[in-house]
Amino acid sequence: MALVAGIVVVKLGLVAGMVVVKLGLVAEMVVVKSELPSGMPESLVLFFQVLAAVCSLYTILPYNSKTRKQISQIVYSMILVVYFDAFHKDLEKRMGEHNIPFETVKYADLEKYKPAKPITKLIITGSKQRILRKNDFPLLDVYMKQDIHIIGICFGFQLLAYKTGGKVVEGPLFRGTKTVRSTDKTINPREHLYFNHYDRVIELPDTWTVVQRIDGFINVAATDKWIGFQFHPEKYDATFRHYLLPFLKMSL
Repeated sequence: MALVAGIVVVKLGLVAGMVVVKLGLVAEMVVVKSELPSGMPESLVLFFQVLAAVCSLYTILPYNSKTRKQISQIVYSMILVVYFDAFHKDLEKRMGEHNIPFETVKYADLEKYKPAKPITKLIITGSKQRILRKNDFPLLDVYMKQDIHIIGICFGFQLLAYKTGGKVVEGPLFRGTKTVRSTDKTINPREHLYFNHYDRVIELPDTWTVVQRIDGFINVAATDKWIGFQFHPEKYDATFRHYLLPFLKMSL
């Protein structure tokens, strides 16, 4: 009977989305510390124990595990990647390596796009587009007005900055890797960032917080729900883990 109940709880947990993840983290803490309140119904005790087991199991499963991929569907919810040309391949590769479920749609097809479930995170990729030469990308406006997390990479960051009143300037092409001081010196005092851009953001309104400046332009900045990168954090796994992965794990 207990085994049947456990199976039912696991299935219910996998359907419960982010609520289960949050409860699971609490469950893991409570069960490990053996601090379950006395008098708690056995069914509820089993519920917390199974959730704790699921959360613990996820951390030790190999990346190509089917079970880990199923749990990832809960953790990351609905992530939409909007691209313009060919600058989304590295991002798709990294997200696939980390079993992060996502849907990809080209900007030109965005108007006809119908998500399978409500979008909680949007990634606007880099592009050959120039925001100062074609700045009307209206199909993204509806997402910018929603209460969702948005990541802007290179051109995506320039677009977000421009549409919120920031200043973007044109510049010469810079393509290559630059070694800079890390934004988190506890991880590594210096890190290698990959750039491939002409234009750059030099000013942002007060709704943004500038995290890092390089050579006179803003390289990393964030609002309460958005984050922008002038460089390409998806290029290398180390920068993907440092900059993108934590943001992708955030819940609303």
